[in-house]
Amino acid sequence: MRIESAGATADDHAALAAWLSQSPRHEGAYIRAQAIWYALASEAVESTGEAGLQADRPVRYPATGRRGLLAAAGLGAILLAGRSIPFQRQSSRRIQTNVGEMRRIALTEGASVLMNTASTIEISDDRNLPVVSVTAGEAFFDLVHAIGAMTVNLGWASVQGGGAAFSVEVAGRTGQLLVAQGHVNLRMGAARSSTTIQGGHSIFLQTDEPPQIRKISPSDIESRLAWRTGSIVFSGETVAQAAAMMNRYNRVRIHVEPGSLGEEPVIGRFSVNDPHGFARAAVQLYGATMRQVGDRIELASHP
Repeated sequence: MRIESAGATADDHAALAAWLSQSPRHEGAYIRAQAIWYALASEAVESTGEAGLQADRPVRYPATGRRGLLAAAGLGAILLAGRSIPFQRQSSRRIQTNVGEMRRIALTEGASVLMNTASTIEISDDRNLPVVSVTAGEAFFDLVHAIGAMTVNLGWASVQGGGAAFSVEVAGRTGQLLVAQGHVNLRMGAARSSTTIQGGHSIFLQTDEPPQIRKISPSDIESRLAWRTGSIVFSGETVAQAAAMMNRYNRVRIHVEPGSLGEEPVIGRFSVNDPHGFARAAVQLYGATMRQVGDRIELASHP
């Protein structure tokens, strides 16, 4: 796939954008091609022995000097809708993804939203432009080639952008906004005063509190958005925290028993749909014990 290679030119990307804008079916075909590409790439890495746990090369956790957990898992595919779902003009539409499912919806010409696992959005129509409300979970909005600005609501805040790419995550009365490209206008509070957020910034949002804005690097953006290709990247989270993040994507749940294991750091990239691979890495690097009872993987420190 030429566009996925390092040698892809600006003309290649422009040609792809033009082709995608011609029909929602083109975007669906591109998604399917990407899934095949990632699967083949994963198999190629595994066949050369470059993937999987690298127990003989532990990564040091820079903050504490403790051992790090490093795994390079293949980009296993999670359930992805086989085609883009075109936005149908109607008063309101509610869309949900199940655990382990991602779904892409074409909103308007040149605009789409990719929903992460266990997420809910509502789409309504305002002056012939869709308005999307993210009520639970996470969604990535690709509006780089959109015609006109669109509004994304979080309940207590709203984001308006055109020519931008950003993700929104909602958990109760808090949220996260990550602007990967372009810029957006953020409105919060009763006055709905507007703040312009440039690309390369992450914002923590909380009801009745001013937004907490911080600049993030391109590599951090890639890590935060790795879920779009079926990966999850850890950069020092504890085993307990990482297990909770893995559990978002799987019906087989990882339970970390109280003890020192839960405080060990995790550094590396995993496939979101491979809880067993994550558990085996903890066993091999930290001497943990592992057993599975039904849909539950139990991890504990070695006695």
